[in-house]
Amino acid sequence: MDYFKLVVFVAVTVLLNIEASYVKDYYALGNGWKYKDTKRPTIVKLAGESVNAFNQEHGTNYKLENVDSARKRREREPHYKLSILAKTNCGKLNTPCTKHLLSDVYGNPKSGNKLKISVEEDQNYYPYHLNVF
Repeated sequence: MDYFKLVVFVAVTVLLNIEASYVKDYYALGNGWKYKDTKRPTIVKLAGESVNAFNQEHGTNYKLENVDSARKRREREPHYKLSILAKTNCGKLNTPCTKHLLSDVYGNPKSGNKLKISVEEDQNYYPYHLNVF
């Protein structure tokens, strides 16, 4: 009987260790955040609406380039946190300029109700093409 308990203990330990290696952010795991696939149509739609909200707020003309990460947590209503890369043409030569946006979206995108979108520029973002060293 003691060998059976030992085998079960070892098996559970190994399985927990394997499962823990897939967790990207242990802090987010404890707070109820779930990572979402950035290619899902719902996430891409929310990112596009976030870029449009940023454009209206700041009077710019950015276009959605990519969704870097997406997380979802269910509170009273769904809460999405998106990390978005937006792009536009800048200057006299129309060189591409990128901006990293952080978006919080509250509401159910499938319900048809108005979503509450809060978008801000990531001040810590530094485009790699400006790195001269």
